[in-house]
Amino acid sequence: MKPFIRNRIGFSFPVPILLIAGLFALAGIVSAIEIPLIGLALISISSIIWSGSYGFEINSKDSTYREYVSIIGIRRGQWFSLEKFPFVAILKVREGTVMYSQTNRSNTLIDDSFGVYLLTSSHRKRVLIKKLDTRIRAERYIGEIAPLINKEITNFSPKLTQKTKMRRRR
Repeated sequence: MKPFIRNRIGFSFPVPILLIAGLFALAGIVSAIEIPLIGLALISISSIIWSGSYGFEINSKDSTYREYVSIIGIRRGQWFSLEKFPFVAILKVREGTVMYSQTNRSNTLIDDSFGVYLLTSSHRKRVLIKKLDTRIRAERYIGEIAPLINKEITNFSPKLTQKTKMRRRR
């Protein structure tokens, strides 16, 4: 059994910044021939931006987890105990992007994926472990990871608090 379970979730920077970093890398390669110091600086900046990512890591030996940010392979993030999270569940993750044209018409793109989450006993707090593109892959992954971290697989069903019950009576 591996002591660490690592899942890279995505890049730290948005796509336009990554594209600009790619242009900086190309400019750095071209300018490295004439002015090596500037070329090296541009390549270094773009490699830092391209290597930036974030993710989730579980230490199954110590029963701890962290959400980390990684730049050039160095991960930073605070470790927390897994004891507050007795359950794992699959939830649908919906991400949308709205694009506007010059005539102010909008086009909305919706991307559905499935996330495997750690849940507290009340299901009110959750932590994303991994995002997958299909429900079948998410079910397969949750079946693999739940025994490794000793968590029970459940359906997402948040408990109603007294405050919510009183608000709904009005």
